[in-house]
Amino acid sequence: MIKKINSLRRKKGFTIIELIVVIGIIGILTTIIVATMSYDARPSVGKGLAKDLYYVCQDAITNVKVAHSKAFTDYSGTTVPGVYVRLKSDGQIAEIQTIKVTASMGSLSASVEYEGALDVDKPLAVESNPKGDAAIKANDIKAYKNTIAHAISEYIATKDCYEGTYYVLFDKDYRVTKAYWSSTNEPMKGAAGMFTRECTLPSGELCCSYPVEFCGKGSVMFVKAEDGYGS
Repeated sequence: MIKKINSLRRKKGFTIIELIVVIGIIGILTTIIVATMSYDARPSVGKGLAKDLYYVCQDAITNVKVAHSKAFTDYSGTTVPGVYVRLKSDGQIAEIQTIKVTASMGSLSASVEYEGALDVDKPLAVESNPKGDAAIKANDIKAYKNTIAHAISEYIATKDCYEGTYYVLFDKDYRVTKAYWSSTNEPMKGAAGMFTRECTLPSGELCCSYPVEFCGKGSVMFVKAEDGYGS
């Protein structure tokens, strides 16, 4: 019995320093775990998606310029062509439309006109040898729409994409000027859709552009006209 008592007396618990070290390690590990769980990967991915789409569309639109050079002849002044893509929750394409974007003079905003959904599986009929300027122009516009929709569809099929929307703007010289990815999946309609460089909405939607001007929560490119932006 005496030996057991002496044995128990010799056993020591944690010292204060050891307890402080253990608590410190637990605190560090907890911070790392919480930061990892709360990390939003979408800004990084969003910038990558916008950049990829920028170059995908540039390749496609260059081919259009070579083979269908009258596709953009109707654009002048502050109106430029573009394309809008909406993705479903599984990252697959829900909708592709070409768009017309008309900038407001003296403002960073612009109205957006949606030209109708395109069916990638059923491309528009393109003639091999159209006659007359009007027929050639109409044919080239169809070819442009088919080409850009096909290029985007192929790109989306090879990527792990988030639900949301893409917007790509071209200029009249068949160059991509800007590509956007946004976490919102609701397009603005007609003149109520205002295109802006950077606006903040209470919804806190995420938007990324390439070349990068902004990427983050609250920075979105489309706002409603009645919200007072760009008016």
